[in-house]
Amino acid sequence: MDCNSVTVINEAANTTTLFWIEMLGNALIVVLVAGLAYWFGLRTFFKQREHEQIMKRYLDEGVDRISGAVAEVFRVYFENHFTALRLVTQLKDLDEIEPSVKFHRLDLRNFEPAAYYKLIHLIGDPIVGFLADAMLSFVHSHSAFIEMEMRSVITRIHKKGIDEKVRKRALIPYEKDLKKNFVEFTRFADLMDELQMIAAILEKETTLTWADLGEFKNRIEIKESVKRMKQKYAEIQKIQTQQLSKINK
Repeated sequence: MDCNSVTVINEAANTTTLFWIEMLGNALIVVLVAGLAYWFGLRTFFKQREHEQIMKRYLDEGVDRISGAVAEVFRVYFENHFTALRLVTQLKDLDEIEPSVKFHRLDLRNFEPAAYYKLIHLIGDPIVGFLADAMLSFVHSHSAFIEMEMRSVITRIHKKGIDEKVRKRALIPYEKDLKKNFVEFTRFADLMDELQMIAAILEKETTLTWADLGEFKNRIEIKESVKRMKQKYAEIQKIQTQQLSKINK
């Protein structure tokens, strides 16, 4: 074999080697790109799943569930309140009284302890529970009072031939009580506002993970919300204490 033949064989071998090296390099690049794409896709999938789990647990089963329960308390209160006002108006004018006056009762099953525990963990404070308990106590006692008083009024005042001035004068205390009661109840409206604000902050989150969930309560907006609710609760307690003091005198 002459030198030229050896040279040709070597060049062919080198070309083949370079070809396979290039092919292997391209294959490795493809595998690497595919691996990275798979890794990023898997990471995105698990992050999305983690986000959905957090939203389900703390938004759907936490804040939103409590908001729904609070909204139901508002519904019961307003329906009872306006039913009582309508009855007072009918008694004033001696209109035909509704044959079966219906007053609603609270369904305490809407207030699930688990939802409160989730919210406490989220905002780092039990103040929502304190406010909700105060609101429940207020609405429950006053709804029962309104129903009892209204039925009593219907029995005593709704009589034919009773003097109009006497009748209207007898209804004044009930009107005053209903108006006063309504003003007192509006103090709880802030609770719904705060729950909606917390929900809105949580809904905007797209990168919240289990690892940094504990830091949610340290956000300025959440701390300010907790502070406002504590101030409102202290105000309500003060008013209730003053009212009890007057009753006991």
